Amino acid sequence: MLIIIFILSIIILALWQFANKDIQKKKPSIQPKGYRLIYTDQKGNFDREKVIVSEMLVSKRYDLRGKPDFVFMNKSKRELMPVELKSGKIGNKISPHRGDFMQLIAYFVMLEDIFGIRPKEGRIVYSDSMFVIKNTDNFRKEFFLILSNMRDMLKSGEAKAEASFVKCRYCICNGTVCKFCKN
Repeated sequence: MLIIIFILSIIILALWQFANKDIQKKKPSIQPKGYRLIYTDQKGNFDREKVIVSEMLVSKRYDLRGKPDFVFMNKSKRELMPVELKSGKIGNKISPHRGDFMQLIAYFVMLEDIFGIRPKEGRIVYSDSMFVIKNTDNFRKEFFLILSNMRDMLKSGEAKAEASFVKCRYCICNGTVCKFCKN
């Protein structure tokens, strides 16, 4: 039974990825052509007059804080692109890890509030692959729903989870601290 569920999950994910052109898997590349670095949380010698280094980015409107690995800007098109580096490999998976994906969407929201420019897309770069993710209204709606649920949980102290093999299998809490995971 578990094998059937696993195979069906792979088929559903493959169909979702095929139908979803808002997420594309490519060869890893950090800096997009035509863009220059304006922010980084990485160590190194950067021209601090041109690059903001290691400052916490704060969105007052959404009460979000974060430090993307890189933010690039294309001045001619007035576009921003956040890039998030991940040390692990993604292998033959057709989509990024869920938490990594939502982290990038949070950076989209933050950057729009802070800089007044809505990023069109961003990158999640693993050591073996990269995902280019478009900043769509559907992704943002999903993010705000999750954010609202998280804030409700913090207020009430009660957690609601929809634990499943597909959602939980790569989670770092799986088999350790999570009381919802049944794996």
